[in-house]
Amino acid sequence: MAVETFRTQLPSYLSSNNPPDVYTWYAGSVARQFAKKGELLDLSHVWESSLSNYSPALKSLCTDTNGKQIFVPRNYYYWGVWYRKSMFAQWGVEVPATWTKFLDVCKKIQTKGVPAVGTGHQGTNAWILAGWFDYLNMRINGPDYHVKLLAGADSFDSPKVTTVFDTWKQAMPYFDPKGAATDYNLTFTQLAQGKVGMTLAGSYILGALPENVLGDIDFFQFPIIDPSVPVGEEAPTDGVFASARTQNSRTVEAFCSFIARPEVQRDWIAVAGGGNLPCNPGAPIADDVHTKKGKDMLERAGALTQFFNRDSSDGLQETANAALAEFLAKPNDAKRIQSTWEDAAKRVFTS
Repeated sequence: MAVETFRTQLPSYLSSNNPPDVYTWYAGSVARQFAKKGELLDLSHVWESSLSNYSPALKSLCTDTNGKQIFVPRNYYYWGVWYRKSMFAQWGVEVPATWTKFLDVCKKIQTKGVPAVGTGHQGTNAWILAGWFDYLNMRINGPDYHVKLLAGADSFDSPKVTTVFDTWKQAMPYFDPKGAATDYNLTFTQLAQGKVGMTLAGSYILGALPENVLGDIDFFQFPIIDPSVPVGEEAPTDGVFASARTQNSRTVEAFCSFIARPEVQRDWIAVAGGGNLPCNPGAPIADDVHTKKGKDMLERAGALTQFFNRDSSDGLQETANAALAEFLAKPNDAKRIQSTWEDAAKRVFTS
């Protein structure tokens, strides 16, 4: 079944009198919304017996507002700022750990006649800008606030969001001015060719790059802006939850425990590919530098978020795309754009 069709029909499945027992879907806010309606089975026992070695961040991601675990994570993937090691060496720059140093790197790359940051947010590809918003908001206001904002608990025209836009403006001169006319996948080609310095993306980028440059490709953690803020990382996570109306709870729990096993997740990753990582920390992973580095980064994270639409709704993703694309085109209109974004968000949350 196509993802969008399943997404549309899932609420009907869960609310029906005789629903399917188990579903493959997303962790985080998406699962919590169903749990809040009493539609998901409490899987806390499964966590106690089979997932005790999972990271606290993953456990939190799979916990509802009442403190019950309602999701078993199977696979996730990491995000980072990707670059070519040889080009950094050629340009005389080093990997930046902080926002200030990131801006310095951008400035130096720009002097070489190359846009420091590629986005490729043409048309429907504007969703990638939500990744920038996610990280900036988490690094400035913290992952807890970020998730609450996306759930409608604060407004997009708040002073906290204004600070996000003000900080983003500092990097705006270094973004590719042709980003709005560039396809997202073309940005990967530009990165491989040294025509842009860096790009923010998930580990799926590795499958879109030529094999002859993979050994030269690396990533770094999105720079720290405020060291006092807990470090959150984007980690879109897939797995299973179960219907609270199931008549086979013991069988369902056994199946969920099976999904959590390291060898099962190993086999799943072998088939799924796409830069995915097993959620079980004891599951073997590919013997390559990117995979090991990405898994370590996620396991050290103070919190995991899911990417904009997974932490909110598909409807709000559309409003974000429009707002953020306009912001990149007209950064001086940020306050008006924030107000328009908030108005659109209110319609989404009340519809």
